[in-house]
Amino acid sequence: MSTADSSFHSVVAIDDHPIVLESIHALLAGSPHLRLVATAADGAEGLQLIRSARPKLAIVDINLPSLDGLELVRRVRAQRHDIGLVVTSADTTGHEARLAFLAGANAYVPKSEATSVLTAALQLAARGYLSFPRSAIGASEGSGLDTLTKREMRVNQLLAEGYRNTEIARRLGISPKTVSTFKHRISRKIGLPE
Repeated sequence: MSTADSSFHSVVAIDDHPIVLESIHALLAGSPHLRLVATAADGAEGLQLIRSARPKLAIVDINLPSLDGLELVRRVRAQRHDIGLVVTSADTTGHEARLAFLAGANAYVPKSEATSVLTAALQLAARGYLSFPRSAIGASEGSGLDTLTKREMRVNQLLAEGYRNTEIARRLGISPKTVSTFKHRISRKIGLPE
C-alpha cells in the first residue's frame, strides 16, 4: 500500500488491547480519507513500525508495554515533525492529556469519547493542528494559546524552557530568523508586547 497516494492519510495504531486495534481497524475501514496500514501491540514494536512504514498519522495508547506511549511520542517527535501523533488513554482528568501535549503529541482523545472524536482528531492532526482539552494546555478562554499552530506551540514551549533562538533553530532544523518570526507571531497571537 503506497503512502504517496494523497487521497488518504496512512495511519498506524499502537495499543496493547486487541479489541481496541480491531475497533480502530473497523472505524478507519469506513473512512475515505484515513487508511490503517499497520498495527503494533507494544511501544518498541510501534516505534520500529513508525520508522519503517512512515505513516502520516499514528494513534498511540499512553500505557504500552516495553516503551510507554509518552516516550514513544517524544522519540518520534525528535525525529519527525511531519507526523500527526494522536494519544489515547482511559484518563479523563486532563492529566495525561497535558503529559501528551508536553511530549509533543498533536492530540489527546480519551477512550470514553465517541469514535467521531478520534476521526476528527486524526483529520486535524493530519493538517498540523492541535486537539486537546483546554485544561491540558493551560489555555484559558481568550488567552490566544488555542490559536497557535503546532510549530508555534513547539517554539513557545522551547522558549518557556529557556532556550535561545539559535538553540531552538538547531533543535527544529530552521533558521534563527525563522525562530524570530515565530516569536513575533506568538507574541501577537497571545497579546504579549514584542
